[in-house]
Amino acid sequence: MSALFERGRRKYKYATKLRTSDSLGWQSMFVEHVHHAPGVAPPVQIELMEIILATRSADSLISRKAHGTSVSSPLGFGTTWLCPVGSVEDEVVVHGPSELLHLYLPTSGFAQLSEIYGSPLVRPTAIGQLNGFRDDLICQICQQVLSQMQNPTAAGRVLVDTLALSLTARLVQAYGITQARSPDATIDGRFGLGDVRLRRVLDYMSDHIEQDIGIDELASIACLSPFHFARMFSASMGVPPHRYLSSLRLDRAKSLLSRSDTSIAEIALATCFSTQANFTRAFKAATDMTPGEYRRRAR
Repeated sequence: MSALFERGRRKYKYATKLRTSDSLGWQSMFVEHVHHAPGVAPPVQIELMEIILATRSADSLISRKAHGTSVSSPLGFGTTWLCPVGSVEDEVVVHGPSELLHLYLPTSGFAQLSEIYGSPLVRPTAIGQLNGFRDDLICQICQQVLSQMQNPTAAGRVLVDTLALSLTARLVQAYGITQARSPDATIDGRFGLGDVRLRRVLDYMSDHIEQDIGIDELASIACLSPFHFARMFSASMGVPPHRYLSSLRLDRAKSLLSRSDTSIAEIALATCFSTQANFTRAFKAATDMTPGEYRRRAR
């Protein structure tokens, strides 16, 4: 992911980073939430799929110049720009203060979709370059990603992996220059995983509850692509994989708090939180109690 980290730093040197995904261990996307002061970004050849979304409305414009043509877009909440691989930006001008979310997607997600579609045409270079549009689904996905950055959860990696696949599929289906056939034509999620596959996945989650689990690992246990696995797991369990895993880790945390003298900091690590503060925030959101309060009441 080193190329993803350096990508934003080279292009947006004048921006102030509000938060990034650097320390969250995400592999399926790199994300930066930044505040842009008025300024000009230098010419750049796009090397990774970048999605930019305005997280706050502002009385300002962003102008992008490519192939001699400049397009200016007002900054409204949810306004989106697509910067596909291989495109060229001669200049990006931020005319006033703005707050933007930058998501960078590696090519591996497009390769996974290519397998699912059975088409070699699913590639990041086949996405069209667009300025200043709004897509409610992309906006919803980006808001979930930003929420996960602000308040990391125990199953955050599984959730982000799923969101990255959903975002990649949306780009291909809605903005691909050459359309691939929809995965909806090849799978009916109502059928679920089946008893044997489901039991393997649930056992794996339980046995590795203290390890950082990704959607790719769970999908491989079920012998499915990550895209199909997420849909079929939800059909089987009634909740997506990240939510089920979060409930397992919450139960594990409750057990440790009530039946052991393990410190809260150690419990946070054992339930895959990067910090005790993140664990405390998520635990209180789920139970209306801090871990310390739960421990006192349970005893």
